[in-house]
Amino acid sequence: MSDSGAQADVYLAQKERKKYVIKKYRNGYKPKEDVLNRILQIKHPAVVELIDARVEQGGYYEIYKYYEKGTLEEHKRISKSIIEKNIIPDINEGLHVLH
Repeated sequence: MSDSGAQADVYLAQKERKKYVIKKYRNGYKPKEDVLNRILQIKHPAVVELIDARVEQGGYYEIYKYYEKGTLEEHKRISKSIIEKNIIPDINEGLHVLH
């Protein structure tokens, strides 16, 4: 699996029967070291887990935990009650943890 966005290409990878998401940034992007170290410390169910980040072959990569249930975009129709009761509170909690 591969997908492209404005800043990066995203790949599904597997190692020892575990799946991971690899995000490879373009145009020399690399976050500030202190920000990256703080994000690597976050372990919370409302925030996608960043497992590792590195520069290799001149490019910056992030490796994330893979979540089997897919993305919100893949679930085209979601009821208003699910959005209000589950998705918005989870996003709010994730933003709270990040800030």
